[in-house]
Amino acid sequence: MDWLELITVSRILAGGQPTQGALRRAISTAYYAMFHVLANSNADLIAGPRTPANEPRWIAIYRSLRHYRAENPLHGWPHLFSPPVQNFALVIGGIKAERESADYNPDVNFVQNEVVTWIDSAERAIIDFNAASPQERAMVAIATLAGQR
Repeated sequence: MDWLELITVSRILAGGQPTQGALRRAISTAYYAMFHVLANSNADLIAGPRTPANEPRWIAIYRSLRHYRAENPLHGWPHLFSPPVQNFALVIGGIKAERESADYNPDVNFVQNEVVTWIDSAERAIIDFNAASPQERAMVAIATLAGQR
């Protein structure tokens, strides 16, 4: 899943004179850009880059990420992570809450400039997360896949 394509789709949906439906889909799509970046990073760092030889293992790890774990374990261990990775966790947590409102709350109304701000924050957080060291992203993979007790 190409995160940049998902961010672009979010921007298209939120542009011009968007309907509430378009703003809802924009938030949801921006969240999924972040979620898929995390799932891809986890799979690459645990199974190695996707190849025909490791594809079943890579896909299994990619699909093992759960939405409730996408940001929660990072909050439990903030001292282990750099500010950019901590920010990624904060943004994915915030945009996840917005996505849940967009997908499940029929009474909420979204404001275009707020949706665009979420999209901008998601894009910046993704870029910074992708620049984190493989060792730090491996710790993120462990935290988001194994959780904590």
